[in-house]
Amino acid sequence: MTRILRSLLLFVFIGLSGSAFGQEIAGKVLDDKKEPLPSAIVQVYSGGILKGGAATDYDGNYVIKPLDPGYYNVLVLYTGYDSLMITAVIVSPGNRTTENFTMAKPKGKELPSVKITAYKKPLVDQDKPASHIMTKDDIAVIPTNEVTDLVATTPGAYQSQRGAQLNLGGGRTSGTQYIVDGVMVQGTVGLNMSQGSVDQLEVISSGIPANYGDVSGGIVNITTRGAAPKFTGEIHAQHSIDGYNNNLINFSIAGPIYKKRIPGDSVHKKPVLGYSLSG
Repeated sequence: MTRILRSLLLFVFIGLSGSAFGQEIAGKVLDDKKEPLPSAIVQVYSGGILKGGAATDYDGNYVIKPLDPGYYNVLVLYTGYDSLMITAVIVSPGNRTTENFTMAKPKGKELPSVKITAYKKPLVDQDKPASHIMTKDDIAVIPTNEVTDLVATTPGAYQSQRGAQLNLGGGRTSGTQYIVDGVMVQGTVGLNMSQGSVDQLEVISSGIPANYGDVSGGIVNITTRGAAPKFTGEIHAQHSIDGYNNNLINFSIAGPIYKKRIPGDSVHKKPVLGYSLSG
């Protein structure tokens, strides 16, 4: 009996750690006359897998939650109108991402189509003005393998030398709280992971939300990479030329495990289950 209770508690703690901070995508769907479109269908996909959806209310508002931090494609459908999709929308830990849509009817005798646009990262995000987010594309071009060195490039961060501890918002090094996929980490031990395994990195150095608790310095939120619709991966190899012969090799791979046929399409399949590994 005791063993069963321990197992149940373990599953509860795992579930709580994964959903410690709720994320959501919300916004409004309007027509070309700026009138709300009720009952429009909004769906979000990650790695080709449907993660959630909602219908707009009488005022055209929608909210999709809970979502894990990461990148999502947002698709809006409404009968008689061209469908809209925004790709790679960033959802950061503990925050709302606002996406508004303006839909239009096809011109003339054209059939309804799907218009796809890429997400543009705002210079100052209205939903999280006090945070700085580094995407996987930003991380890929920074010449470092240390997470603390990545954080040091953001506003409000100070680092005495490369690889050293960080001061955020003028606080002590011990006042910086690191969170990996919703789980709080003590110190910086084990934080240096493969560059390809980090999906996004968020740094909050001021205006820390109350849900993070009593933090005197700043917050470093790390979201690891999720599954991908197609097999993808990368390998990094490094050798020092300073005479010490230090070597570093890391890798990251991701892809689908199981795909399901799309009704009415005999060629393409959509992923249902995927994986992501790094080391």
